[in-house]
Amino acid sequence: NRLQTVDWSHLHPVVLALAYTGVLSSVGSHLLFGNAEQYLCSALLFQRLSAVVLLLAFASFWVQCIGCVGENGIEPLADKVSRMRKQGWVAFPTIFRRWPTNQALHIVHAIGCGIALVLLFDLHHLLQQALFYLAATTSIPFLPTALALFARLLSLLCSSPVLFAACYLLYLSVRCVAGVFMCLQFDNLILETAALAACVSFATSLLPSAHYDSSFSSSSFSALLAVELAMWAVWWLNFRILYSSGLVKIVCDRRWRDGSAMLFHYWSQPIPNPGSYFAHWYVPAWLHRLSAWIHLVIELLLPWVMFLPAAAATASSSPSSSFFASLCGSLRLWAVLIMVAFQVAISCTGNYGFFNANAAILTVALLSDANIPVWLCDLLRFDLSHWGLSVIPVSTASSSSSSASVPPLSRWVISDEVFSALSRYLVVPLMLAVLLFLLFMTTHSLWITHQRYVSPSWLSQLYEKLFPKDLYETIYYNFHRFSLWSSYGLFRTMTTNRTELVIEGSNDLTEWRVYEFKYKPTSLTRRPPVAFPHLPRLDWMLWFCQFRSPSWLEWFLYELLRGNRDVCGLLSHVPFPLDKPPTFLRVYRYEYRFSPTSTATGEWWSRSNQTRFCPILKLSKDGKSLVHLRI
Repeated sequence: NRLQTVDWSHLHPVVLALAYTGVLSSVGSHLLFGNAEQYLCSALLFQRLSAVVLLLAFASFWVQCIGCVGENGIEPLADKVSRMRKQGWVAFPTIFRRWPTNQALHIVHAIGCGIALVLLFDLHHLLQQALFYLAATTSIPFLPTALALFARLLSLLCSSPVLFAACYLLYLSVRCVAGVFMCLQFDNLILETAALAACVSFATSLLPSAHYDSSFSSSSFSALLAVELAMWAVWWLNFRILYSSGLVKIVCDRRWRDGSAMLFHYWSQPIPNPGSYFAHWYVPAWLHRLSAWIHLVIELLLPWVMFLPAAAATASSSPSSSFFASLCGSLRLWAVLIMVAFQVAISCTGNYGFFNANAAILTVALLSDANIPVWLCDLLRFDLSHWGLSVIPVSTASSSSSSASVPPLSRWVISDEVFSALSRYLVVPLMLAVLLFLLFMTTHSLWITHQRYVSPSWLSQLYEKLFPKDLYETIYYNFHRFSLWSSYGLFRTMTTNRTELVIEGSNDLTEWRVYEFKYKPTSLTRRPPVAFPHLPRLDWMLWFCQFRSPSWLEWFLYELLRGNRDVCGLLSHVPFPLDKPPTFLRVYRYEYRFSPTSTATGEWWSRSNQTRFCPILKLSKDGKSLVHLRI
């Protein structure tokens, strides 16, 4: 119905705008920012680092998925699948529709971690090379042909773009059934990173010998253009994260503008670590205020460095252009170093799981090959030919006089002439259209964030004429579950208090024992933990309970009264045997602060203002619901 109500006459200026955007970005990037040859190692490095963060994301949720969304978890995936099964694959894109079990969760996470490891160490490409080496050296009849055919099949089904796309689909499947436990912006960022890694790896695979040398022919211009645009999409994601976060901070909260935000941040954030404690007490107040302003400068100004050229000056360049290129290259390098150090500092003073690593990876992608060490470039291009082994496919071994690297996957299936034609007239234009569409949608999502706070009315009217709101909303609401054009804005308002829920159980309403969480502060004497790179979902979600009372919290308390082994496994200490759970539960709300005397008393926290969060709870007679006691 929404598609039928859209005035498609507005589509004409959208198409024109997309066309102009593509032309300007391609021509401008070639004239101002250098060619894609300067970002080939950077593209390969981005792919390897993306595999690292995907591995961290899968492994982090794997160890807690059964307690959160397993068959007996807080929000069982089978319940959500039964509610959403009637919806189409676009509305509910998950492979758990047919198999909502604990075994499926374990298998999906195991496959995700395995694929990430393969991508990290480039094992699929080394295996292909090994198969070709065996095919070229063995003398057993029919075996060389069989090995070569298997290697060609492996190159198609297990290429880097396919593997990154598989990681994206697996993580998307888990997110669709995880509900509230995967509703963070961190998960949106993981999905966008995986999708862009697939685009970058596909673009680099179109180049001749892209993984191993930097010699390009004029016929690869369209493939180079695809690499450029794919890297621009990565840089644009980095820009959106930082700029949107800085924008919402400076507009929404005066504490960021007057510099007082960092006076509250370290102890009020979801899960502090020891660095948070020492930063709060041992950093002077004036430095806290200065760091808040530096925070805004980094997020609002440094992301614009993506528009600076990184091209190195050539021998024929004039002195002025050489100086300009050198200056811009230095500014770009220093901006990248500062932004990476910024993410490291955040990670050292707070537990944000794999988010800071993901953000740093997007920033590192801004580096040109000239800024990447030679040994790292050689490692990224490593193959079996470095060991003196011939890895030439059997079909071309007779016509080659010396060892060479393996051609891209496409060259093992079709001839160079056919590949060149398909690449230029079909594959690359299709990829450019997809990337331009993603750039349009992400630009519009950033515009919505910008318009909400600081956009003048005349600019809004002009933008809505060029990019009709109905068209964007139709596309967004039909495909938003794929998380390819998310909005970002971290810590838009600074929390000035810390309310923690303390859960206690009893059998006689007299002696109450406390449930301890793995990372959330409960005991006053426990040191703030270091969770990096793990992201504890339950502990994070309980932090949000100070703003609202979610529906899943009641189910969590219900499972504690039942002695659910899977759910209790998410806690560090359960004061009752699982086969003899407590009869009653109560939940109190406390105001927590860092204690200034931890070294003297052993207490890292102090708490006050005890209030009851909910009535005392017990199971009903049939054990299927909770009963509130009026005591």
